[in-house]
Amino acid sequence: MQPAISAGPMLDVDITKRLATLDLAVVFSLDAEVLALFGPSGSGKSMTLKMIAGIETPDRGHIRSAEHTFFDSGAGVNLAPQRRRVGYVPQHYALFPHLTALENVTFPLRKGLRWPAGRARDRAHELLEMFGLADRAHARPRQLSGGQQQRVSLGRALAGEPDILLLDEPFAALDAPIRAELRQEFRAIQQRLQIPVLFVTHDLEEAASLAGRMAVVIDGAVRQLDLTRTILDRPVDRQVAQFVGARNIVPGAVRRHSTGICADTPIGAIGIAATSLKDGARADIIIRPDAIRIIRPGRPLDQLRDATMVSGTISDLIDHGTRIAVFATVEGTLLEASLSPTAAGRLELRIGDPIQLAILQAYLHVIPAGA
Repeated sequence: MQPAISAGPMLDVDITKRLATLDLAVVFSLDAEVLALFGPSGSGKSMTLKMIAGIETPDRGHIRSAEHTFFDSGAGVNLAPQRRRVGYVPQHYALFPHLTALENVTFPLRKGLRWPAGRARDRAHELLEMFGLADRAHARPRQLSGGQQQRVSLGRALAGEPDILLLDEPFAALDAPIRAELRQEFRAIQQRLQIPVLFVTHDLEEAASLAGRMAVVIDGAVRQLDLTRTILDRPVDRQVAQFVGARNIVPGAVRRHSTGICADTPIGAIGIAATSLKDGARADIIIRPDAIRIIRPGRPLDQLRDATMVSGTISDLIDHGTRIAVFATVEGTLLEASLSPTAAGRLELRIGDPIQLAILQAYLHVIPAGA
């Protein structure tokens, strides 16, 4: 008999497992949403998916869906993978090379769930059509492109109408245009299915575009779990900040004065918004590249009243296609600003030129040093 499950999240995970290189301890829950597990290699993200799928077993804790307990060390529950109603897509598709696309999708229905042949075949055709592969049903994996193979793998994971979908770096091996296309398809499918989706990624753009929330996993623990935008704007500590791509992290000390609060830093005193840190407390000031404005000579500055002005020299310019990274050396500290190609063209920036920057207070984030 299954233990009764009270109303709550559609997936609730609180597990620990001792591994060779770290002690994994992850806690999170989600509903019909997409949650990205984001973090460095070897931090335990893929292992977390495997434990939810039942491929690996936690040492302690519980894994519960809205309908069933998959694992509970205290109650002695550990459901077999085929009883968990979980769709799982591993890193490298894991398609059977000798089976056609249709046979790969039907395989878990026939062998795992014991569906009748006709019903399994109809479901597989439905999924192949959903992924635009109706005309490739009888092609084997070697006859399919990487994007088509990934679509077959996703179709197979969804074949048994799972309650939860787990994806391990699902688009990492694909070229950029195919990745973008599949992400868009995936968003539409998730909204249609309305089930929890947990996916592992090292790609910050992918996490931001697909996941409403993100769990940053470092050294086997969920260091921060929040809305993806919140984590990007307000990381809880320096390590999370660095991993989510914070470009400018400047050390400083908080100083309160009669007209406000600032941080004394190597590039000068920077005005900051309200903070709970005490006067004199050491802090790290995170300055997003888009929080820095490059000041054109003669530009009116009334809209920048709360900004801190600093001067430096252009050290480098890097064209990333959709944006231009402008690196400036200010009092020996390198700062990165971000511009559109159009704005950069208007400013006619050149390496070695002097530059004036406005650091916008509203977009700064202050964290305690050592956090």
